Amino acid sequence: MKFLKLTVRSTGLFRELAFLMHKALPVKEKILLIEDNIDLIEIMRVYLTHRGYRVLHAQDGFEAIETAGSEIPDLVVMDVMLQDMDGVQIASELRKHAKTRHIPILAVTAKTFTDESMPNVFNDILGKPANLHQFDAKIQKLLQKFGRKHPSNQ
Repeated sequence: MKFLKLTVRSTGLFRELAFLMHKALPVKEKILLIEDNIDLIEIMRVYLTHRGYRVLHAQDGFEAIETAGSEIPDLVVMDVMLQDMDGVQIASELRKHAKTRHIPILAVTAKTFTDESMPNVFNDILGKPANLHQFDAKIQKLLQKFGRKHPSNQ
């Protein structure tokens, strides 16, 4: 297993992660993480893997669109502010294609949206900073609501 660099900011997250890890569930859904912050990717990847999810990762918009099209994840969790393409552009592109338009998208962002201003390409938004309880609740809610709607993942 790859070791993580601990920083003062991430130490609290790791304590929270250790507390929650005893609740592992035997789930098999694929989650695509679209994030360019390496530390955050690793925290989410470790947490989601331990929860039983199969985790895919993309660091930019082009890789995200390609991975979503080839792997057909059950859920996309994405940062809204990325280097090459913003999350609204990526989500809009995913919504254009028959293979990926059904995939629920959770946006994780420091941007503030009201119900009226939330882009309609996202199924839900989680504000940063968020704790792992909130993260887990949003993921479970979306997976329960949308479930698996494509036979290739079953």
